[in-house]
Amino acid sequence: LSANGGTEKVTYNVSFDYLDQEGMMDHASDYQRYNFRSNLTFELSKRLKGGTNIYFRRQERRNGSGGSTYLSTLQRSPLAMPYNEDGSYNNYLDPFIPTAVSPNPIQSLKESDNLQKNNNVNLQGYLNLKLLEGLIFTTEFNNSWYNGWNYNYTPSTVDEATPASTGHSETSKLEWVNRLNFNKTISDNHNVDLMIGSTIENVTRNSVSAGNKYFPNDGFKWYNLDQGQPLELDDISMGSSYNTYRGASLLGRANYNFSNRYYVTFTGRYD
Repeated sequence: LSANGGTEKVTYNVSFDYLDQEGMMDHASDYQRYNFRSNLTFELSKRLKGGTNIYFRRQERRNGSGGSTYLSTLQRSPLAMPYNEDGSYNNYLDPFIPTAVSPNPIQSLKESDNLQKNNNVNLQGYLNLKLLEGLIFTTEFNNSWYNGWNYNYTPSTVDEATPASTGHSETSKLEWVNRLNFNKTISDNHNVDLMIGSTIENVTRNSVSAGNKYFPNDGFKWYNLDQGQPLELDDISMGSSYNTYRGASLLGRANYNFSNRYYVTFTGRYD
């Protein structure tokens, strides 16, 4: 779905799309995505122009018990029946450990839960100012933000340890860019293009995760990790991280060509 229009001094474009895609296997790799995009350009005067860009995306993916199910299915005999005569799941002998029983792949897909969600937002705004003929100053501000969640649970019917976990991560980036461009043709044959600029950016990342095992019943999933009854310390997992980065750069570029036949370019950057 999209719409666009405008006047001599203002133009806009707005679009939205939605995708709902089922995985090749039931309850595996189901995928949903929402996209929104908006672009706006405007002319404040003959010398001053600008614009904004907005982008948003949300994704949701449900993977069942994950990629191990594909391998587990391939390892089974093509003659094996997924269900017993009474309708219950048929658990198979492990192909590598004959004395062990491995979960039914179909049961793992339908009853295990692996859910991923994330959001992406990008905002941009810029202004172009024509100072002199051939001399243009541009300032640009960018802000991008990401956050994501992971949820995992394997019920007692598939794994008696009932492992459950959840995690969250977030990234934020701010950037300010300034450029001064000069372009001029001298005596029809000498073409000069100069640019000097600067960038300032700040990036922050943080994440947190937790997991537990042996829950009293399968209704808890990942919602009540504190209700797990671990048998040993390794059954509990916790983690978190935080880091930040700040940087500034100066950059320049000089292009020269003679009659569009001979070219020379100089570039430099300091961070």
